[in-house]
Amino acid sequence: MLIDTHTHLYLPDFVSEDCPDGSEKAVDRAKATGVGHLILPNVDFTTVEPMRRLHDLRPEMTSVAMGFHPTEVLSYYSACNAVTATVATISSTLHPRERSFKGLAKP
Repeated sequence: MLIDTHTHLYLPDFVSEDCPDGSEKAVDRAKATGVGHLILPNVDFTTVEPMRRLHDLRPEMTSVAMGFHPTEVLSYYSACNAVTATVATISSTLHPRERSFKGLAKP
C-alpha cells in the first residue's frame, strides 16, 4: 500500500467557489491512483479545523498529525507552553489509533 506521509489537501489551494469539495475530490483521486492512506499534518492553529473536517469526511483514508509545521515552529515556539494543553485536548478527542501526542520539544 502506498501512504502519503505529508499532504495538506485541506488547504484553500484545493477548495474554491467552483469546487467547494476540492479536498474530498483530491483524496478520492489519490485513492483511485493507488494511494491507500494520507497523513494530514496541520500547519498552525488556523489549519486545525480544515484538517479535521477533511479527516471527518474521509476517515478511512486519512489520519491527522497535530503540531506545528516545521516552517512555523520558530514563530510559534514562544507560545508553545501556553498551547500544549490545547493541543493535548484536541488530540484526546481523536480516535486512540490517531492519538500520539508526546508534548513539545525545543526546536
